[in-house]
Amino acid sequence: MSESEYDLVVIGAGAAGMTAAVTAAAKGLSVLVVEKTDLIGGNTSFSGGMVYIPDNAGMAEAGRPDDPAAALGYLESTIPNADGREMRALFVRKGREAIEFLQANTAVRLKPVLFYPDYYPDLAGARDGLRVLEPVAFDASVLGPWFKRLRGPIPEFTILGGMMVAREDLPHFRNFRRSPRSFVRVARLVAQHGLQRLRHTRGSRLVLGNALAGRLLKSLLDRGVTIHTGCATQEILLRDGRAVAVRIADDKGERTIPVRRGVMLATGGFSQSKDKRRAWLPAATSIDSPFAPGSTGDGLDLGVAAGGDIATDNANNAYWSPASVYVRKDGRKVVYPHTVTDRGKPGSLVVNRAGKRFTSEAISYHRFGEALLKPGNLPAWIVCDSSFIWKYGLGAIIPFTRTLKPYPRMPAI
Repeated sequence: MSESEYDLVVIGAGAAGMTAAVTAAAKGLSVLVVEKTDLIGGNTSFSGGMVYIPDNAGMAEAGRPDDPAAALGYLESTIPNADGREMRALFVRKGREAIEFLQANTAVRLKPVLFYPDYYPDLAGARDGLRVLEPVAFDASVLGPWFKRLRGPIPEFTILGGMMVAREDLPHFRNFRRSPRSFVRVARLVAQHGLQRLRHTRGSRLVLGNALAGRLLKSLLDRGVTIHTGCATQEILLRDGRAVAVRIADDKGERTIPVRRGVMLATGGFSQSKDKRRAWLPAATSIDSPFAPGSTGDGLDLGVAAGGDIATDNANNAYWSPASVYVRKDGRKVVYPHTVTDRGKPGSLVVNRAGKRFTSEAISYHRFGEALLKPGNLPAWIVCDSSFIWKYGLGAIIPFTRTLKPYPRMPAI
């Protein structure tokens, strides 16, 4: 059985796939997005949704323009091998243009973060802010029935039954007892959330990666992009080395989609594949991953089948984040990434199995993960007191928690 022909078929409905799809649609192409899981958003929905774009327009608008040569030098220092050098230069030259295109032609809206340092701040060319863009908050009620098909954030990243809290609102939640201004802001957000819950199963004011995924989904709908969820890609059919069709399967059976222009693989990583993790990641890494359940490396398999190759150097096959494992009341296991909300905040430290502090807690989660993987540092523990937990929380324990009885065996990292 075959279906209508499309100019482009995009496999995967995270930020990368949806961006490719909406860009093609804005250029006048007919586009189909195929998503293996039942939900749109992929790992993007779980993430902070930050976009790293040197020399973006917001830097000049803030009176702190970037130096493209310095930005490229910084990237060359963080990735010192020659592979991809041309693509890195293209990224620095064209990143700004890509963001401006999205903001002019889609529902995507991004704003620069004033203070968000490059992850290797001591290297030449690094900046302490504005190269990172974050999604503007998004009202997902405009998605209509598609809102239920947008993957939600990790529940432990929300409060009050599905309320997301923006990065800039965190200090107000911590200070609402002491600051009238913070009290008013928090009260307004909580009241709005209560009204949203009358109509939806979770808060419809989305921030972070959920806002980015929601804005991209809205853009797909606005552009008339066809979206198939719960649909696995079985094979990319080639003719003379060129993709001419895609074979997909869902609960309706298998069918073939003819393709005029090409196929975009955007299926995310392989963190949920035990076999691929064993083959391509260091042995010390945990088999548990906080990322979306669809991240099993299907795109890698399809790419290899189409003639591609995979680098086998397992030192660079991941973007690391320290994480802890928490078991919910219903028995489900949660892998909680310790990115910025607790680790590195004043009043805590991290020690390894010998009880020794082994790195700065305030470095980026990737660099912290690299430090964890050094011999003797796993397992590790965040050490803090009750006042720290009250102010910042700890992993799945949210701030302002009065009793730790529900968390008797929760490890830290």
